[in-house]
Amino acid sequence: DHASDNRAWKLRDIETIGSPDPYHLRVTTYNETFTFDLKSPLDPKVYDSLWKKIYRLESGQAYKRELVHE
Repeated sequence: DHASDNRAWKLRDIETIGSPDPYHLRVTTYNETFTFDLKSPLDPKVYDSLWKKIYRLESGQAYKRELVHE
């Protein structure tokens, strides 16, 4: 409930997402994993749209990730 609790990522920085139920969301970036307890249920259509964007299925492209070593 604090402004500092907000999180934002670019889609390309998200490695995976998951939602075991409508009240939980997991976002995994290349650096860490965040698990959110949601106050209201996540709309399945919103989750599906996000899932397709993360896994690059919306535009018909095959899922493909490149590993970057620094």
